[in-house]
Amino acid sequence: VLTVDADFRMAEALAIRDGLFVLVGTNDQARSLVGKMTRVVDAAGKTVVPGLIDSHVHALGVAESEARGAFRDLRTIAEIQAWLREKASGVPDGQWVWSPRVFPTRLAERRLPTRAELDQAAPRHPVVVDAAYALVVNTAALQAAGIGPDTPAPPGGAIVKDAEGRPTGLLRNVGGLLDRYQSPGRPERLLAALEDVHQRYNQVGITSVIERGADLDGYRAYERLHTQGRQRVRATVTLRVASD
Repeated sequence: VLTVDADFRMAEALAIRDGLFVLVGTNDQARSLVGKMTRVVDAAGKTVVPGLIDSHVHALGVAESEARGAFRDLRTIAEIQAWLREKASGVPDGQWVWSPRVFPTRLAERRLPTRAELDQAAPRHPVVVDAAYALVVNTAALQAAGIGPDTPAPPGGAIVKDAEGRPTGLLRNVGGLLDRYQSPGRPERLLAALEDVHQRYNQVGITSVIERGADLDGYRAYERLHTQGRQRVRATVTLRVASD
């Protein structure tokens, strides 16, 4: 057991009662505390470390993406197009299709797809390629969302336009501009997905997180997990407040 105290002591065993450490010491000391209701875990020689604290996570964003569909590691624009064709083929025309999270630095082309490339893949569906702080949309999405040459960008965001003033399909830091076009029931979808993300954190030793930039729905998702006894990590949730 690595204590990570001031002296970085190593111990053989530990004991916990009601969520608090009551012993960090030897195996014999721990055995003396074992009762009929005690759960005993033999680490079989493995190292036990304190829970890790991740001070900057966007678990809500991961949960949002996972709730839309299983993650796919898309590494080329052709793979993005193929994924969009596959996804669009299974839903009615006009239904919005959101990609898994992609980043241009992880794509072979080192750039995001263009509006025209998205149009080639799914011309009859509004398409959003999610790149975190940037979104790329196709022509159908611009039309469905009513985004045109005169559409004002949200505070802190940008609707990128070409030399003739027409939206290119690239949206930077648009905040909630397209939130209403995601599938309904967001709080309910978020809850199960967020719990799953937290369980994955536990699997790699993360027991506490600081969730950065949550909106009210996200904060309430954490609140509901807590009240339902399903919160798997200690969490500090910071709220993003819009300002002019």
